[in-house]
Amino acid sequence: MAQRHRYLIYAGLLVLFLASLSELIIFRNVVKRHQKLDAESALSFIEARISGHLEMIHLVPTVPDYLQNLSWLLDELQSQPFLTGVLIVEKNRTLLDSFPRNRIPGPEIFTSCKEGKELDGVLYMGKNFEPEPGRKLFLLVGLETKFTHLLWREGLFYGAIVFFCSGAILLLYSLYVDHLIRKQAELEKKITASEGLLAMGKVAAMLSHEIRNPLNTIAMGLQYISELGKADPGLLQRMKNETNRLSELTMEFLSLSRGFDMKFSTFNLESLLVEIEYKFFDIARDKGVNFNISGARNIKVTADERWLSRALENLLRNSFEAVSKGGNVSLKVKDEDENLCFEVSDSGPEIAIKDMAKIFDPFFTTKKNGFGLGLFIVKKIAVAHGGTVFVEKNFSNNTVFVLSIPKRSEDI
Repeated sequence: MAQRHRYLIYAGLLVLFLASLSELIIFRNVVKRHQKLDAESALSFIEARISGHLEMIHLVPTVPDYLQNLSWLLDELQSQPFLTGVLIVEKNRTLLDSFPRNRIPGPEIFTSCKEGKELDGVLYMGKNFEPEPGRKLFLLVGLETKFTHLLWREGLFYGAIVFFCSGAILLLYSLYVDHLIRKQAELEKKITASEGLLAMGKVAAMLSHEIRNPLNTIAMGLQYISELGKADPGLLQRMKNETNRLSELTMEFLSLSRGFDMKFSTFNLESLLVEIEYKFFDIARDKGVNFNISGARNIKVTADERWLSRALENLLRNSFEAVSKGGNVSLKVKDEDENLCFEVSDSGPEIAIKDMAKIFDPFFTTKKNGFGLGLFIVKKIAVAHGGTVFVEKNFSNNTVFVLSIPKRSEDI
């Protein structure tokens, strides 16, 4: 993020520089264009005054001495503040020349000044002019460009000031944003550390909760054996089951960090469903919930039987916790072409829309005593089998979790 921010600052400086340069170029072109228009205006003025002068001469019977030449034109050109001089030539005869001695242009100016030519701080512009039939004049004016150059230098100076000031502001802003980015990175590290501690706390609480019951059972069994001096077979089997439960719980938590150790085998799905039916029969009876398993049963499937059973048990346990007395929980098995689908549905409350995208995240739960690992483990098991798990609604508006895995073959 910091690197991208620096690139944006560099791009901003480049854009600012190009914008300033473009503005100066446009300003210079406008000034030159304005200067050229001034020269054209002076030529047009001279043309108009000469044409009017000749018409007046033809109308009056006696021409005064001061109108015999064009020197009177100089007085009228006093209104042109930047005018350096005027040259009017008819054939090889000079009718008017007001250029200073050191500003008289050379002969080459007559062939190159039609569009304007600047020499030694003077802009020269000339044109051919025919005031009346048979008379051809060449008009040349020169305009001082020192003021234009001064204006250009001032524009360049102030443009540079604006650029450097804007650049300084942009750099200060960049330093401030860099500071914010560093603070954000530090806060993110602290938040990550806090989340890690929170997750560890949740794991510790869950381990404490899950381990307490098996340990109590084992401790009570050992006390019973110690007091009676003999071991009841049923009690020993219960202690053995609780020991296996502790071992499975340890393996589950190790799987969260190391990944699932999958051991695929081919087995009949009937045996797995019978075991699940037996485990949840007493739960359904005690809670007053209608529970049934339907669909395909006598199917050969290649999967990890232990983890597949664990995934289905997690889904069913969530459903039993969601429904109240008189509710319905069902497990339906669908044998599709290449996949085996398990649909676990219940008539409990629907899942909030805002929670739908997070229900398979680790440690996300809406239960008061939950730890948010059940559905996360289901998803990990589904992915480990190359399958998927998702939630949907059926035609009765029941919540349905669909676990789909491929019917593996010999290539496993």
